[in-house]
Amino acid sequence: MKLLFLVDAYAVEELGGPVTGVEWRRWYFGPFSKEVLEVLEELEYEGVVVEESGEGYTVYLLNPALDIKPSLPEHIRRIVDRVLEEWGRMPLERLLAKLYERYNIHSYSLGEKIEWRH
Repeated sequence: MKLLFLVDAYAVEELGGPVTGVEWRRWYFGPFSKEVLEVLEELEYEGVVVEESGEGYTVYLLNPALDIKPSLPEHIRRIVDRVLEEWGRMPLERLLAKLYERYNIHSYSLGEKIEWRH
């Protein structure tokens, strides 16, 4: 969820607007989208993604048994790769602290829609 938020944030900076088309809100553990959660749950139900949980986090991965090769336009792929390189291995607490600082998430009330600022 947080990495996808960052993809949208980088897209706003680089392309002038988000790429997912979802609404992000400040929630208990950072930016959250109900729409993203619903899609992930549906994909998990269909067996397209599998859920892996760890201490304080959940990750959804493409089901390796299906051998799915995602395809994205090159300009979006570059943003995804950059987000993964810069943020993907960061411990959750550090990621949230940096994300809150960089995107001023603290300025939003719990449940408030996050507005994109260029």
